[in-house]
Amino acid sequence: MAGNKNNMNAAEKKAKAKAKSKASPAKKSGRGAALNVQLELDDCLQSLLGKKKASRPQIVKGLWDYAKKNNLNQGRNITPDDKLAKFTGSKKTINGISMTKFISKHTKKNGQE
Repeated sequence: MAGNKNNMNAAEKKAKAKAKSKASPAKKSGRGAALNVQLELDDCLQSLLGKKKASRPQIVKGLWDYAKKNNLNQGRNITPDDKLAKFTGSKKTINGISMTKFISKHTKKNGQE
């Protein structure tokens, strides 16, 4: 019987912990929260993405979608057309992974000048 009582306590503890985790919603701030901040896009990015605001991950996805739609990529390498060259500042082929370094030049946080 004593072993059964210990199992019961463990099961009760699990049930209480589960109920407690459901009762208090997880906070959205913390690691990675800054990635999902909506940024204001300049005219160059607006013309590429068709949006006025987007988060960094949405911008990267939109740029990849644009490159794929216009057959500008070969694997990770992207050869910019005229429109994308305005974003990168050059018509040289770039590694798609390094595309993120251009984002901050074409965005600003809401309310930032």
